[in-house]
Amino acid sequence: MSTLKIRRFGVALLSALVLISSSFAQPASQPKASPLGAIPGKAPLVLQLRGLEAAPKRLGATLAAALPDLAAPINGMLQGGLKSLPFMDGRDLAAIDLNAPVFLVISSLEDLTGDEPPQPAILLPVKDYAAFKKGVLTDDERGTLKKDGPSEAVEINGKTVYLYPTAGYLVVTTNKDNIAAFLRKDVRLNAVMPEGVAASFLNNDGAVYLSLAAINQQYGDTLQTIKTVIELGLAQGGNIDPKQAEAVKAVFNGLIQGITDGTGLVLATDFKPVGLDLHFHIGFGKETDTSDALAKLTPGPLPAIGTLPKGQLSYAVIKMDEALRRSLEGLTQLGSSDDEKIAEILEESLKEYLGAGLTESLSATSFPAKGIEVAIMKQPAKAKVAMLKIYKALVAESEFQGLPLIAKPKITEKAGTVEGVDFTGVELKIDSAKLLDDPQIPEQAKMLLEPLLKKLVPDSLKLWIGASDKALITVTAPNWEEAKKTATAYLTGKDTLATDKGYQAVRSALPKDANMMLFVDGGRSVASLIETIANVANDSGMVPFQIPVPAAPKGPAGFIGATITLSEGSAQGNLLLSAESIKAIRAVVMPLVQQLRGGIQ
Repeated sequence: MSTLKIRRFGVALLSALVLISSSFAQPASQPKASPLGAIPGKAPLVLQLRGLEAAPKRLGATLAAALPDLAAPINGMLQGGLKSLPFMDGRDLAAIDLNAPVFLVISSLEDLTGDEPPQPAILLPVKDYAAFKKGVLTDDERGTLKKDGPSEAVEINGKTVYLYPTAGYLVVTTNKDNIAAFLRKDVRLNAVMPEGVAASFLNNDGAVYLSLAAINQQYGDTLQTIKTVIELGLAQGGNIDPKQAEAVKAVFNGLIQGITDGTGLVLATDFKPVGLDLHFHIGFGKETDTSDALAKLTPGPLPAIGTLPKGQLSYAVIKMDEALRRSLEGLTQLGSSDDEKIAEILEESLKEYLGAGLTESLSATSFPAKGIEVAIMKQPAKAKVAMLKIYKALVAESEFQGLPLIAKPKITEKAGTVEGVDFTGVELKIDSAKLLDDPQIPEQAKMLLEPLLKKLVPDSLKLWIGASDKALITVTAPNWEEAKKTATAYLTGKDTLATDKGYQAVRSALPKDANMMLFVDGGRSVASLIETIANVANDSGMVPFQIPVPAAPKGPAGFIGATITLSEGSAQGNLLLSAESIKAIRAVVMPLVQQLRGGIQ
């Protein structure tokens, strides 16, 4: 927001609060009566800032951990807080509870879509209204105070500002019409917002609440039009398999239904000692289709992800409840073929695989094309037989997971044994050139994509598949020796992800229960990505200078962690950028930036 617009809003105090609310926050003890009780329940958009007083220390701790060389000068600017700002000279903030939430309320969606800039209402947690007027307002400003209906009006910098105390808060706004929303005896936001969504809104340092009920009321017809357009587009078919088209249609319809059934959306951020936590939370109405569907899912702690071997770039786990497994069946296509007989075998084999009782899907992967996938199964041996049927049915010009094959897969029945588990070898020859064999792709784009695909898609993909008493294990590696090493690490439970301190720090800061989890080694992943792009660019001569290849970061892994939690009436997710991951990524990128500057010059 520009300085000019801030002045149009009024008070210098409001300027400080609006500016700081976008970045700083501080955890605070929640009042016994929910502060949401001061906000009209029909408000379509509300911003929350969880206190002001200790925000510099909280933000400073995160900065010191993630950007230690930059933290000192920034923290120096933050130490003074609000009182250090030039326009706060002579203003005493003692009447404001600096540990309680501060809110910015938009009373109607029209305020956001009109030609004029929005004029929100700001709710300040004021302990004593009389003390506020005496301490915060200057002598000249107090001289302009006058009664204006139930509120008071004061002139500040040539603008009229309206003040109205309510439920432990002071409504401050330059738009008199905003006061009317607080005067009405309508339901309040604490009665509208579900408990879990309210917790996400209030218990994060900064948060935005969007009323989906208001969105549906104003844009419901538009959403239905979008749904119809998508259905018509999928009905035309094109190159999409009819079953996949139906599955994609179901996904889009589910998203539209989710918005329609939604009551509120919260987007939030929280400064933590371990890093920056980004969060979303959607609440759904009771007895709606979405809420009923989510009620069939059960989040859990998913400790099995910790049993994977450490040292990989990324780790993932999905809890496969029966309802989720059924919903994914239409989207799952391990192999495909234009030959009807082969397609029939592939479809039946996939059904056999899914019928083996998949309960959790785990993966740990690195680049290029290596890692381990573990499918926790009720009948692992049955699942292995089904998977081998799929591989044996494939021929040249068939596809496996979207990759075109140049020859029939090579199967080695007894490739090796690890900890009593027999592994079968499978080698797939990939026709990477065929991935660009599409007339809709411009020739210039093909020239740019071809060298990149050669780096990303191997000509040969080697897999080893084994069934333990609990899981189907698939190891991807360039040779059996590396595959054996990875399989041994998993089956013996030695040197696992659970023992990694970086993983432990991030996992402990994320929600206890989830349906899906993802952990990425930030520094090494970025280094690997840049290395691939640099090699392609340098080899092809796409740029007039050599892009330096960054060194992979040394030391412990710095993880980025993400979770999705689905349950009755609620869908929420967290993305945690750990301080260690930020440091590692910066250590990879900054030398590269400096070298590029020198190279370009």
